[in-house]
Amino acid sequence: MKRSELGFALALFPLDAIALTAAFAMAYFTRLQTCIIYVWDFATFMRFILGFVPFWLGLFAIEGLYRIRWSRKLIDELARVFLAVSSALMLLVAWIFLSRTEFFSRLVVLYGWVYAIGLVFLLR
Repeated sequence: MKRSELGFALALFPLDAIALTAAFAMAYFTRLQTCIIYVWDFATFMRFILGFVPFWLGLFAIEGLYRIRWSRKLIDELARVFLAVSSALMLLVAWIFLSRTEFFSRLVVLYGWVYAIGLVFLLR
């Protein structure tokens, strides 16, 4: 194992956390541009999202996004990112539904999914 491979794998962890947080912040502000009936304030929304980021990163690890020896072909990486982000988002949606949390917008979830795939893949 090369030092650069280990360094790259370690750098991905905080970059993914930043990408996920930024994706949902962007989704929040994108949703604010349209007519809204009920909106959480930004601080509450970010606390909610930051509570899920460790679970997202755990799912990323299970999906193999942090393997040190891994073929980094562009299409393989995109497929893994797509699958990991989609799986984590489905768990988030299931949790919102089962806990009966008054989540204000399904559109934020859709925007967050698109932004998360794009940002996580771009930062890789």
